[in-house]
Amino acid sequence: PKREMLDSHQFTFIDGQRYFGYATRPYGDDPHTSVVGPVSVEIVEPFKTLRLVADPAVVPVGFDITFTARTQPYALRRGTMKRGDEIIWDQSHFLQSGDCNGTYTRDGVTRPIDNWWGQRDHSSGIRDHARCPMWLWLSIQFPDGMFAIWHWEYANGARVFTDGCFAPADGGAPIPLIDFRHDLH
Repeated sequence: PKREMLDSHQFTFIDGQRYFGYATRPYGDDPHTSVVGPVSVEIVEPFKTLRLVADPAVVPVGFDITFTARTQPYALRRGTMKRGDEIIWDQSHFLQSGDCNGTYTRDGVTRPIDNWWGQRDHSSGIRDHARCPMWLWLSIQFPDGMFAIWHWEYANGARVFTDGCFAPADGGAPIPLIDFRHDLH
């Protein structure tokens, strides 16, 4: 089915206070324009540099941030979970660590962002999170790289899907995750 709207979500904590922004635009016949209301994403150099902008006059927290990759991107394997013939989850996903530089503005005060570590990820596909007994998404930034994992399992602990990597900050090839165990209850 054809999508009718594109969404943009902004979740931010500043000085212990949570801010949330939400914008939509008609999808129409243009799925590739990355402008949704006051928020835009510009691909300056694919898989290397992005510019993110949100108008501080319209959203709770405005920003003008440049994301510069510090690791190679990593594409997770496509994963699927079904219940009978019904697809609960069928997703493709990629992630990448980077440095963020620029500014953010709240209540008319603009503050600098200088070499903040961050990550970007993008996923597409069918996801009914409420029907998945347990899923875990984790991304940790270290000076020498990023560790990330995407893990799904049933209530009895049986694994549905696990993938992830350690992506070195020196630009080397990401090292795939080969196993994951936890003691969450």
